[in-house]
Amino acid sequence: MILAMGVAVALQLWTWSRLEGYELADVIEYMDRADQFVRGEPLDPLTLRSFAFSALLVPLFGVVKLLGLHDGVAVDLARLLQMAFGLGAIRLVAMSAARIGGRSAGIGAAFVLALNPVLAQYAVTPLSGTAALFFVALGTDLLLREPNLRRALAAGASLGAAVLMAYQCLPIALPIALIGWAQNGWRHLRHAGALAAGFALLIFLQCLSDWAIYGTFGSSLGGYLAQNVYGIVATKLYVVGLEGPARFFYDRLVVAEEDGVYQMQMGPYWYVTELAWRCLVPGVLFLIAIGVFSSLRRGRRVALVLLLLVVANVWLMSSKGSKSFRLWLPLLPIVAMVGGLGFGALFAGTQARLLARTAAVMALAFGLSGAIAALERANLTKFGPYWQAVDILADAFPRDTGAAPARFASTYHWAVRFRAPEHLALVKLPHHLDRWRLLSAEERDEVVASLSELDGLVGHLQSFSQDPAVYAEVNRCFEVLDVIDDGPSMEELEPVFVFRRRTGAPNAHTLYEVFEDTGPGEPNEIEAYVSRIGYPGRVDFRRVGEDGVMRQMQFLGFDVDPDVSSGRQVWLTYHWLAGPGLLGTNYTIVDRVMDGLGAGWNQNHQPTLGAFPTSLWEEDIIVRESLLTSWPEVPAQFGGGFLRGELVAIYVSLAIAQFDENFQSVHSLNAYMPSGDRPMVRRRTEAELGRKWSADGLLEVGGFWWAPPENRRIPDDGKPFAGER
Repeated sequence: MILAMGVAVALQLWTWSRLEGYELADVIEYMDRADQFVRGEPLDPLTLRSFAFSALLVPLFGVVKLLGLHDGVAVDLARLLQMAFGLGAIRLVAMSAARIGGRSAGIGAAFVLALNPVLAQYAVTPLSGTAALFFVALGTDLLLREPNLRRALAAGASLGAAVLMAYQCLPIALPIALIGWAQNGWRHLRHAGALAAGFALLIFLQCLSDWAIYGTFGSSLGGYLAQNVYGIVATKLYVVGLEGPARFFYDRLVVAEEDGVYQMQMGPYWYVTELAWRCLVPGVLFLIAIGVFSSLRRGRRVALVLLLLVVANVWLMSSKGSKSFRLWLPLLPIVAMVGGLGFGALFAGTQARLLARTAAVMALAFGLSGAIAALERANLTKFGPYWQAVDILADAFPRDTGAAPARFASTYHWAVRFRAPEHLALVKLPHHLDRWRLLSAEERDEVVASLSELDGLVGHLQSFSQDPAVYAEVNRCFEVLDVIDDGPSMEELEPVFVFRRRTGAPNAHTLYEVFEDTGPGEPNEIEAYVSRIGYPGRVDFRRVGEDGVMRQMQFLGFDVDPDVSSGRQVWLTYHWLAGPGLLGTNYTIVDRVMDGLGAGWNQNHQPTLGAFPTSLWEEDIIVRESLLTSWPEVPAQFGGGFLRGELVAIYVSLAIAQFDENFQSVHSLNAYMPSGDRPMVRRRTEAELGRKWSADGLLEVGGFWWAPPENRRIPDDGKPFAGER
């Protein structure tokens, strides 16, 4: 038992050491509510979560506030509390399995639960699932003991507590209570009454808690059922032909409003196909299979019925498009018991004892190996760039104890909560930028106005570029301090931009700039401005329209800064000079940044992403805009064999076009010879004055050398690389 707990602690501490960033927003929701309660702030009355788990965290945040410690200490204490719940569950599962199958079964069950990678991953994450797992294990263990009224009451209360920790335990706790009551010796009305009373008392306390904290009796429980349970129940009842009961639940279904957050929709068999890779690793699966066979042979009906309960709950979970094995946490005590019975059958209940014992021990060894492999595959740093962003801001602002802390905000507020040091103050934006399209005009104005009050800002560029007004305000207030792009570890997340309030530094990175002082002798006189461009290369784009008006804009050149985003991408800056006739006409820049094989980055954007479109460009102003490239990770899609060398040749090609509302090209501005006498002729294979054309009509305007970072290089071993044909 001690060894099993030691293995569990070792796996959990190893997971903790690799964590960077919170794994999901739910973690902060629980802790945030505890912190708000300690501060005396009102809580969101529309929540669908019980306050019970947050209540367990309230003392931790209270002590930290009382001692004047950093909020991060409370987060660490919450992780330790979770580990305690996990270790307690291991102890309870061992006792339960021992009551059914003997001491060896108990030891096996302890190891099966300790080796579970889902428990190892989430036992150091402040989520209610691990606490629910503990109370499910406690209630189950009480029901496997000798019956009496006190145990029946405690078992009901334990299963009720599991529901309070996570409402998803309703279809787990209620059947466990019925299964336990149906055992020999428990089938008395007084036991059933005590069991029901204990459960009902906890549910009643939950409803009272809703009334005391949220203002409505049972609001969170009722809301959860309406939004998460009734739809599943209605669907399953309809499938089996019970249309009347299905209609009853369907009429009470509440569909969540669209909030602009898209979740990955996984197939109905995802839990089956991913089971051995993420949750029940092969060695453990072997013990579970032996446990099922042994239970069938020995007539251990309780274990089999409990396992059927697991299968039924997984079937219900499979109905939802979004899936995660963390939802299995309350089911793991039952699975571990069956696995323990399998270990006991091999270790103590067979004639071929040496061979069987060896098989049992080897199964645990394979289970440990599989758990380590599963944890290595788990991405524990997906939102780590947000923590890195806070550290970058912390270094950018002085740690002056006498000054007011610098104020910053994040588009993912939860991702940086409890992270900032004392000289940074996290401010929550008035409304979620991810739900911009659902905000009213007044709410949008509130968000834009709040940006001017900040000293720093963190988030994805998509959050700021979805509305030109937001993009313009971000650019007016901030400069780019850094861009964090950790590549594959961020999965589908885009690079995280770190902004700080403008310093006025001439070399500061900004999203765009507009220069009107371009006349002779002025600071940005055109020829002097061009002399400061790293890759000058003037190209005149113009066209006489059907109205006889000349429309013209010049490309002056570009700059590159590979140091932004740690060299994974390039900070690319275009310089434009407005000619006559642009007012009132919007043009799109069609640009390509390619390697020598034509693979790379396609931007196709309105200048300044629409914040300052060409329809507002007056003659002789200079517009400088900067963009981050988005080069694929796969060598076949960018770089190819050139990534074996020290430098990759990059080519920039452009076209300027006007598109209609259906994204069909209306016309393009023509590239003219430097003399301005005639347009340059598009040639697919030949060059005119060193200018090449792409097959789709873009003019090459220059190029540069890019030194790929070490993590993008491929070995010069002569072997094919990923995607090479």
